Amino acid sequence: MDKLQENNTIKSTSGLHYQAPFRITYIVEKFPSPSEYFILNEILALEKRGFEIYLLVLRKQRQYLDISEIKNLKSHIIYLPKIYFYLPFIFLPFFRSPFSILPFPYFYLHSPFSFLKYLRNYCISKYFAAQLKNRQVHHIHAHFGFIATDIAKILSRLMNVTYSFTLHAQDIYLNQTNIEQEVADASFVITCTEYNRAFLNKLTKSQYAAKLHTIYHGIDISRWKKSEIPNSGNKNDNIEIVSVARLVEKKGLIHLLKATRLLTSNGTKIRCTIIGNGPLQKQLKRFITKNNLTHCVRLKGLISQKEVKQRIADSDIFVLPCIMAKNGDRDGLPNVLLEAMAMGIPVISTNISAIPELIENEKTGLLIPEKDETALADAILRLNNDNQLYNRIAENGKRKVKDNFDIEISTNKLVAIFEKHIINKKDFKSKASIS
Repeated sequence: MDKLQENNTIKSTSGLHYQAPFRITYIVEKFPSPSEYFILNEILALEKRGFEIYLLVLRKQRQYLDISEIKNLKSHIIYLPKIYFYLPFIFLPFFRSPFSILPFPYFYLHSPFSFLKYLRNYCISKYFAAQLKNRQVHHIHAHFGFIATDIAKILSRLMNVTYSFTLHAQDIYLNQTNIEQEVADASFVITCTEYNRAFLNKLTKSQYAAKLHTIYHGIDISRWKKSEIPNSGNKNDNIEIVSVARLVEKKGLIHLLKATRLLTSNGTKIRCTIIGNGPLQKQLKRFITKNNLTHCVRLKGLISQKEVKQRIADSDIFVLPCIMAKNGDRDGLPNVLLEAMAMGIPVISTNISAIPELIENEKTGLLIPEKDETALADAILRLNNDNQLYNRIAENGKRKVKDNFDIEISTNKLVAIFEKHIINKKDFKSKASIS
């Protein structure tokens, strides 16, 4: 990637200009990922503000799916060689200087597996530290509280810089054992919903409330305008339902199929399109075949972002019936709801987790109880039969996203947090020229 010019400046939220670019190392487990499009949006938005980004990727994704924005990325991308996850000789940095890993978190000693995992992460961090040598990185930020955050913590010590991370959903609700220590060690922690932040405060007994921040995943509203998407000419008498999701339990897609079965059994003409892939694909296919729904349900798998937009634009209603999974996993605030609402497509979802932070029932969308296919079928019919309700929800939803979830709003908040915790600190001011 092309390197940013050294004379770039950062325009801060307080109006200050930083003559030396603020250099952040971002660490992600996989990139580019269709289900984590918000990370790409965040990095692009920071680049526009003059930040210089070094993107460390643990696993390179095979499928780019023509994510058009990648060509606009100026970040320096460093991919971890695959060999670091497989071969024993990655531990060579440890054997060359075994005492350099100390002190390390004591809880990694409770099992040989935990210690080996820490050792692997240390060696990966040593690789990245070598790649970043002489780059004058000011801060490290990781997405998701799994291996990326573990690497960020070790790398920050190796490079003598601060670190932070963003927590989303699964990395909170299925990863509670070490969260308190992770939050304690970081300069600050971001999460994408108020629901998550309240959960984290409860989990940590509010000891670190001052360093926990909520920033919603913003979207570029200009890219989600239905008026700019050509009419495909596929309209018919069916109620066109679309859902975009990974095929996992917490998305509740089996309940969408059951609601579709109820509607078709009552003679309702409906066509349901589900976009995405995942471990439940075979189970959903079996249900569709067993219940004779092949004529009205389509599993599209992974498709391009351009086609996703077209499918949403062609739909009448967007449905995402999220549930609490058996293992406690749940969604945060799915970006696909924002995208559908920005296009003026009415949405139906459930009243779990942070979804009510976006959808106010009967005002910006319809909320139903989780795992209730009868309520879902009724909600679909209600929107289809009540034009006044349909139009009101479509317009209110579009306004809600524009006023609260635009990428510029979330970027302003992120820059303000960087200012508060890093840029305004004396040790940073001594390194950067501020006017």
